[in-house]
Amino acid sequence: MDYTETIKANNKKRADSYREYRDTRLQIARQIEDLENELLKDGIEKDLLLNEVKFRRLRENTEKNTKLTLEERKELNDLYLEQEKQSEAEIRLKYFNQEKQLLGEIVDFRTELRNKEIEDNKKAADSIIKTNEKARQQDLANEKIAAEAKQKLQEAQIANVEAGIALFKDLAGENKKLQAIGIAAESAASIAKTIITTQAANAATTAQGVALAIPTAGASVAAAAAAVVQNNISAGISIAAQIAAAAKGISALGGGASAPSGSAPSGGGAGGGEVISPEFNVVGESGINQLAQLQQQPVQAYVVSGEVTTGQALDRNRVQNATL
Repeated sequence: MDYTETIKANNKKRADSYREYRDTRLQIARQIEDLENELLKDGIEKDLLLNEVKFRRLRENTEKNTKLTLEERKELNDLYLEQEKQSEAEIRLKYFNQEKQLLGEIVDFRTELRNKEIEDNKKAADSIIKTNEKARQQDLANEKIAAEAKQKLQEAQIANVEAGIALFKDLAGENKKLQAIGIAAESAASIAKTIITTQAANAATTAQGVALAIPTAGASVAAAAAAVVQNNISAGISIAAQIAAAAKGISALGGGASAPSGSAPSGGGAGGGEVISPEFNVVGESGINQLAQLQQQPVQAYVVSGEVTTGQALDRNRVQNATL
């Protein structure tokens, strides 16, 4: 072997030795890199890094491949770059979908918790409403019992008064003055009974309207108020009719029904007798006018010419301020 061949052989040997050393170093560097990458936490950053390492090494191998032409080497590298981009996009889309699913699960979980909280709050509110409604209904029932007891007591007292009036009328006999007083007292008792009945009806109507106010948004309260007004109007008409009937009855007695006075009234004149204010206590010896006590105020049971104009006979036989 000549000198030239010896130099070529030595150069080739050194080149092969360098390539072997280089490949060994590269292999060791890649092993270290792989071990480091394995220690990374799983996730998008790790997958993107592994994807970058994969295609970088493919390009490195392409550069080391001496069997490839420059054109082939460039074409392969371009293809690896395109594949790397596609792979990176797929990785990002994968984790985006995972995050989207996780967010959806979180939203569903929060919605479930919120619905559960709303349901619990609704149950608690319903329980409070039912408890309050039960207490309110009990209060209304108690008020109704008290009102009914009061009405029965008032009716019993009125019945006693009416019994006393009936006895008084029997004792009056043919005395027209006493008969007139009896008619006035009877009218007052009837008026008191009308007032008591109307008050009881108004109280029941109002209580019913209040009891229905919540479910009907207050419409029942307005209806109850209208019913109370109607009750009062009906009571007013009834009382007016009772007063007119009493006036007619007193008028029918004639001149002898005028109230007693210090001197006998002139027969048939237009002047009237003295004002009489009979006070009867037919229940006990309390000295309290029973009807005035029931109504808290005197009940008018008389008619004057300014209220009912039935001629001069009414003027001669009027009975003023007769109360019980």
